[in-house]
Amino acid sequence: MKKEYFRIKNNISNDIFNSEIVNKIENILIELKTKINLIEKYELGEFNDLSNNFILLSLFKINEIVSTAQIEGSNITTAEVENELLFNKYKKFNKLKDSLIEIKNSFELFEKINFILEKYSLSSRTFKEIHKILFKNLSQSSLSANLGKFKTISNTIKNSITNEIIFIPATIDILHQELNHFEKFINKKNLSFKEIIINSGIMHAWFERIHPFLDGNGRIGRFLIPFYFIEQNILKDPFIMISYEIKKSKGKYYDALNSINFTENYDEWLRYYFDILYISIKKMNNFLDEINFWIDEIKSTLNESKELFIKKHSEYIARILLKNRYLNINILENEFKKLLDRKILEKFPSPKKMNDFINELKNVLNLELVKNKPITLRIKNKPKMII
Repeated sequence: MKKEYFRIKNNISNDIFNSEIVNKIENILIELKTKINLIEKYELGEFNDLSNNFILLSLFKINEIVSTAQIEGSNITTAEVENELLFNKYKKFNKLKDSLIEIKNSFELFEKINFILEKYSLSSRTFKEIHKILFKNLSQSSLSANLGKFKTISNTIKNSITNEIIFIPATIDILHQELNHFEKFINKKNLSFKEIIINSGIMHAWFERIHPFLDGNGRIGRFLIPFYFIEQNILKDPFIMISYEIKKSKGKYYDALNSINFTENYDEWLRYYFDILYISIKKMNNFLDEINFWIDEIKSTLNESKELFIKKHSEYIARILLKNRYLNINILENEFKKLLDRKILEKFPSPKKMNDFINELKNVLNLELVKNKPITLRIKNKPKMII
């Protein structure tokens, strides 16, 4: 076994290239792309302000971002993140401050990634921008002191229990040379679906082996997977995320990465990667089906309302409910302002009318009133990303 970094030849065995799982991923990825394209086509019409798949991303990116933080040892939960994002309160401020800041930073990265890729493609500059956004304002010195900077001293990867050195990533003297080779590989164009799928797995493992930053490499390496599918024009937004599946098989994940040092090829790693990639894409496909069913059910119920406005805009309101776990006057005001700006709404509802809408939605949809939150409703039985 080689503990020191060495560049692996990107030649993949025919068994891997033509494996059944790669063919299954190719088919299900095409299915996912078709479903998303249909949603985009619809949302670019009457619901333009919900385009760029904001609804879908808002429903599952919290889970992905929390999962990738938990892989690195964070104890933060999805519920704590939702509470912070919705009510802007730290219940355990000192304990969770850095974790919550990092997760907010992740949301910012998701919003900016298309612009960053358009400006820099997948390059060293992009990696630095991602690092700079993800880890800003943190108290952790190893991150804050080296924000957006590649390592200037060589680092090692150690066993967290025994402290034994498991691997020595690319050292300073070869770092930029290896990054150049890496960039050329990930920016190859005119690839088939199958080649993109395989290269996405090689890309993640290769980045982790280079380990260009002193800290934060794992989180960036996992985010690079959906960003790679965006850069290859497979998807427009980061729908393919695997951190939740990695979290469930964390030991196997690290074993699969370490197998590269034994076998001196990517085959074992790719077998593991294809399994979790397939599961993740399949879940996303199921999730899209569940979302469409949920919207139809809500629309049908809203059409029974006595309130003419709610009946007239049942589709729009269903999608507002979908992207928000809670509903209150502030959320409705923001959404109605969008309707007003786009001339779907002729005049802005009065405060009394807004209260009437809330009460009507509560009665028609049987929503729960949140305790200690003035006129805030909890939306029940929404589609969940974790299946």
